[in-house]
Amino acid sequence: MAADIEAEQGFSNRVGAKRRLETRKRIERYERQAKEVVSVRRFTYGTGSNYGKGIIGHDDVIKLATAMLARHPLLAQLTVAEYPYIFVDESQDTFPAVVDALRGLALQHEGKLCLGFFGDPMQRIYATGVGSIDLDPGWKDIKKPENFRSPSQVLTAINAIRSGGDNLVQKSGLPIGKQREGDVAVIVAPRTQDSLITLHEVRRWLADRHSSDTWLNDDAQSALKVLVITHRMAARRLRFETLYACFHDGASTSLSEAFDEGTAWPLTPFRTAILAMAATPANSSDAMTLLRTHSPRIQGIRAGDDLTTILSSLKHGLTELAGVVAKGGPGSVGKALRIVSSYDLIELDERWVDHLATSGASDISPGANGDSEVLDAFMACDIHELQGYFNYVRRESPYSTQQGVKGSEFPNVLVVLDDAEGTHSHFSYDKLFGLRNLSKADETARQEGRDSVLERTRRLLYVCCSRATESLTVLLYTDDVPDALEALRRSSIGAAGLVLDFGEIGIGCPGRPGPQQGWPLVNAGQASDLQSTHDTKAQRTEQTPPN
Repeated sequence: MAADIEAEQGFSNRVGAKRRLETRKRIERYERQAKEVVSVRRFTYGTGSNYGKGIIGHDDVIKLATAMLARHPLLAQLTVAEYPYIFVDESQDTFPAVVDALRGLALQHEGKLCLGFFGDPMQRIYATGVGSIDLDPGWKDIKKPENFRSPSQVLTAINAIRSGGDNLVQKSGLPIGKQREGDVAVIVAPRTQDSLITLHEVRRWLADRHSSDTWLNDDAQSALKVLVITHRMAARRLRFETLYACFHDGASTSLSEAFDEGTAWPLTPFRTAILAMAATPANSSDAMTLLRTHSPRIQGIRAGDDLTTILSSLKHGLTELAGVVAKGGPGSVGKALRIVSSYDLIELDERWVDHLATSGASDISPGANGDSEVLDAFMACDIHELQGYFNYVRRESPYSTQQGVKGSEFPNVLVVLDDAEGTHSHFSYDKLFGLRNLSKADETARQEGRDSVLERTRRLLYVCCSRATESLTVLLYTDDVPDALEALRRSSIGAAGLVLDFGEIGIGCPGRPGPQQGWPLVNAGQASDLQSTHDTKAQRTEQTPPN
């Protein structure tokens, strides 16, 4: 059966062995869960999916809801009666199945349901999003060109970026007296430099240029947001790269996505209890409060139990846990888990209980637990990496992914563009700026009118740059600085502000350099399309979801 399913995947000889192995593991897991699910009496919503244990995830809920609306007329009728007004925000990134389900409701219950979609196709950043939504008869398209966020210079920049897409020209929606000038700069740095050092020096230069330490502030209240293209880049900068790799290199898609969102179930005990317990003195009232909340040993106390012995054991466990967390090092995650398990400091998820009981056993059959290898890798991690990770997912650091800030705004934005640190070919700033040739697949996608790397990258750059309410800086790492400088100064984004060579601005340069000091400022009259080096005839607006 596994071979049949794999054949149905349409694998060719070009598919690597690693992908084939991962697919076989998924098939084995689903086949096992298909047998187990028969005996499941109740399903619960959780992070990730494990059908055999009655756990369904976010994607499952969406699939179930849309299918049920289509198959059960009574449910559809009750939905319309209860919710006669349905308004979908960020509709460009809504699953097509959801749009179709709602479209079906509106068609079947015409006059009883008011349905609205509010979105901007230029801000579609997920391949699963529907993008533009075709109008049905009787539907009305309402254009909203007003921009209430961006200052003048930033607005010029994002209009320039957008000019190669749907050509919508935004205008400030603020009264003239409240419109701001803002500030835009593009800095080009060589990829041969250590990217972390370069980034720090750019932030220091910006702090000097603006006479503000905001650009150096890394705390939760920072008015700065540093946007990187992947979570892995942020993990490297915040020192949880090994932890990140555990949940992405070989992990299931659902677990990887949950990790990125901060909701992965293996991390829950650390987020809710373990780190807090380790930071709390064992003899304090706060420690007792944590134990009352989380420890099954405390919650299960009965009349006649030796309370002194129980409390002494728990305090010993807290002291041992604090020592492991303070020391850290490889394997400290696993040590912490075994301590809380052996002392009953917290009630662990059954999946953790099962894994700890079988971890290291040689008689466990491959694939017995789809996440087993991920859990083993996680247990081998340094527990100190968790702090940087939790700061990141709680947005208590200035770093965020470029895909993760849609809908947000920040006074100062530093966008880091570096194709070398990306792990996939979906986006390429080098190709967008004409610094790399398009691949044959890119050219084919454009010729066939499908979503291509240029459209995806243009949209992502637009989302990033449109977050700034005061100052915008773009830092581009490249293999050829002179070519990049020339391309950017020629392009429309250069029309919005300074285009600078990292090697020329100086390290920690004091003062506020400007055009009068020799920096090349490109004016609006010199603007050209971002893709001046590419054939613009193949450009298209967002009409078709990506394949």
